[in-house]
Amino acid sequence: MLKISMNNIQFEYDQNKKSLEEYYNLKREYILESSQLEIAELERRSALAKNASEKKQIETKIEKVKNNFVLDLNKLDVFKRDKTYSNINKDTDKILSDQAYQDKYADIQTKMNPMKKLDIDENNRNNKLATIAQLKEQMTKLQDLQNSEGGENIEGLTEKIKNLDIATKELQATSLSTFEQMGQDIQQAAGAALASGLNTFFNDLIDGSKSASEALKDFVRNFIKSIAQIIVQAMAAYAALLIINAIPGGTAVTSALDLAAKANNANKVVKGARTASAGQHHTGGIAGSSGVRRNIDLATYSHAPRYHTGGVAGFAPNEVPAILERGEEVLTRNDPRHVANGGGGTGGSITVKNINVFTEEQAIEHMNSPAGERAQINMVQRNASAIKRILEDS
Repeated sequence: MLKISMNNIQFEYDQNKKSLEEYYNLKREYILESSQLEIAELERRSALAKNASEKKQIETKIEKVKNNFVLDLNKLDVFKRDKTYSNINKDTDKILSDQAYQDKYADIQTKMNPMKKLDIDENNRNNKLATIAQLKEQMTKLQDLQNSEGGENIEGLTEKIKNLDIATKELQATSLSTFEQMGQDIQQAAGAALASGLNTFFNDLIDGSKSASEALKDFVRNFIKSIAQIIVQAMAAYAALLIINAIPGGTAVTSALDLAAKANNANKVVKGARTASAGQHHTGGIAGSSGVRRNIDLATYSHAPRYHTGGVAGFAPNEVPAILERGEEVLTRNDPRHVANGGGGTGGSITVKNINVFTEEQAIEHMNSPAGERAQINMVQRNASAIKRILEDS
């Protein structure tokens, strides 16, 4: 007789008194033992058979028992494989659900006690690290199941492994400590500053607004300035976090989250307000008139020279910031009235030369006047011969 009935095995498994592995081993043992007993009984009857026909019938039954034994074991293996996959899915879903609950709970704690944000974040980070370890364990189980005999036939297993890998990596990305996240942010900001600086550098070279050496100097100067700003901001954030973490909570303490939100909004306002649209008149023009415009940092104007009484620009390699009164005129360097060309600046005298010509060739010849001189060309068409004689006689 069998030591344990199949009904008892099934009942204990259904009542969660037996694990899947225990159920599998006990049922396998039951199938093996029952098949052996049945075959032994048939072999005994075969030995007592009265004739060849009866013996043949018994041997046929023995083969059938052996075949059923193999089929029952295969069915048991498939059951175990499918049940294992189902259990892993349930465990994985519970792990992810528990972590989602932990995240929500951490958010509630932070809103109720913002002064403890660092402690709350660190506790939630530890929970995430534990969750990651559990997910990796589930991933190993799925991979082992996939590599087992018949694992390739489990529907949806490959997709499940892929999705679990994505979920684990996403959780890892959010499990950085506050200071690790700050370090990552600094690295990203430095990369963005470098990319922006290189873009400006190459644009300056392409449009010819600066020489190679000037563009390189500006690039290095601006990049170093950007890095310095990033470091200062990181140090300020670090100090703020330490202070916030050290202050006990209470009604007398302003919410750190409110302060952070206000600081963030103020920063956006400052960023938007520290630039202004300015006219660009490298080819000359009237201050305040329409034309090419560009955004300039307002800090640039704090030490900009004034040219209300005129003057020569020359503080920067090619450009200088300037504040002009509306209606003021700025002369280009090649303008005849420019002081460098002999002009009198504002209010200076200009030489005007009257030229009478009788042919188009003569007019073209006198088109280019010397710097600082204005030429007025008169084209004589009627009575040209008489006028020419009068001029020659005089």
